[in-house]
Amino acid sequence: MYSALEFAGFDFRKIHSLKNGEIDLNHLEVLLKEQPAPVFILHVANESGVIQPIEKISVLTRKFSVPLFSDLMQSFCKLEIPFPLLDGFTFSGHKIGAGMGASGTWVRSDLVSEKEFAIFHGSNQENNHRAGTENSPSILALSEVLKHRLPEQKFKSEISTTFRTQIETVLESCGCEIIGKEASRIPTTSFCILPTQDVDFFMMGMEEADFIVSTGSSCKSRSREPAPSLLSMGFTEEEALRAIRISTGWFTTQEEVDELCIQIQKVLKALLDDL
Repeated sequence: MYSALEFAGFDFRKIHSLKNGEIDLNHLEVLLKEQPAPVFILHVANESGVIQPIEKISVLTRKFSVPLFSDLMQSFCKLEIPFPLLDGFTFSGHKIGAGMGASGTWVRSDLVSEKEFAIFHGSNQENNHRAGTENSPSILALSEVLKHRLPEQKFKSEISTTFRTQIETVLESCGCEIIGKEASRIPTTSFCILPTQDVDFFMMGMEEADFIVSTGSSCKSRSREPAPSLLSMGFTEEEALRAIRISTGWFTTQEEVDELCIQIQKVLKALLDDL
């Protein structure tokens, strides 16, 4: 999101994070008092899965009469989203199984200064609305996926919550620290700090057991740099380098979660016994 704002030529100020991964509402209020400006929020953090308190943030943006925009990439079709509180939002089809190439952006009409608004410029297709031909297959795929996912969203969320509880119980029993445990989090993501610095060997051991875990967000899943989000939450660089993320999906089964938990215990025991 920062890169997108920089690319668009915006100057921005970052809101401080709390230890649990939520933004610091007091700091946000200080920033708005200093200089009222639009607020951009990741609804769900890529790595930790922490859900930002949109309702509380909205109270402040309304108080200072500034618009509130949210990146819904990680929450769209996975959580109940307070759309009426948002003045703009984005989402993507590939995050919900609709394939690559389709996404959506909505901005309150009175906030768009140009009559012919476009995200991608460079040509005059579709009455200047975009710079090329629409990716119709991906758009239709997104539409079909929504028809299946929306009616089952609550049911699937309950199952994912059960999976997360099982996974995190095992992780904690092995000495892992769950990041954002006390905050509201999306049920499909567990982010933790391993009790060993042998993160690469842990990932290799899990991969040999046919499980892929990552060390950062989905966009940098093999990154060996400390996650900036963890550093902003107050974790040390050494702790951040021991962080791994485990995600479940729409089609994850109980049998897969059971086997995952067995392998986590097996691999971590082997690594810790070698210390």
